[in-house]
Amino acid sequence: MSTPQETRRRTEVRRLVTGLRDDGTHGVVADERVVARTARAFAGLENALLYAADAVPPVPNDGVAPGGHPFFPAAGGVRVFVLTIEPAHAVADPGPITEADLGEAEAVFPGLLAYHSGENPAMHRTCTVDVGIVLEGSVEVELDDGETHVLAAGDTIVQNGTRHAWHNRGEGTARLAFVVLGATPA
Repeated sequence: MSTPQETRRRTEVRRLVTGLRDDGTHGVVADERVVARTARAFAGLENALLYAADAVPPVPNDGVAPGGHPFFPAAGGVRVFVLTIEPAHAVADPGPITEADLGEAEAVFPGLLAYHSGENPAMHRTCTVDVGIVLEGSVEVELDDGETHVLAAGDTIVQNGTRHAWHNRGEGTARLAFVVLGATPA
């Protein structure tokens, strides 16, 4: 018998990319569906990476974003993604996380595990400015001081390199769009 997580269809996001064509005109160079990725070690989470660059490129360009990036950008880099978080009550307990699960998580989300700590695995801190917009549902952000804040569809959060965790304690799926900018430490 399959769990709700296994039977649920993965999130797909349409990505329309404009760019400079070979003939010198500007227009759409890609119109595609990006399928969100997940890993057993991050049960209940899906991530659809829409754009990644380690520096803002000169424009106009051909619209092709180079691949092979770590999950979070270094200073001057950018990531754009849609994060889907299933409600906690709908996510089956994955059981013990194995070395193979950690390897899968590293392959799917390069470098992400390094930001999570053992005492509270959901808490993390990155050297980034994260602008998040709740597209659907509601989500709770937990901060390092223990404060929690519920964000609903249409709400925005700007994370300035602070330690935090995301929780979906609601009834439905939460979906957030993020623009993550690589920053320098204060």
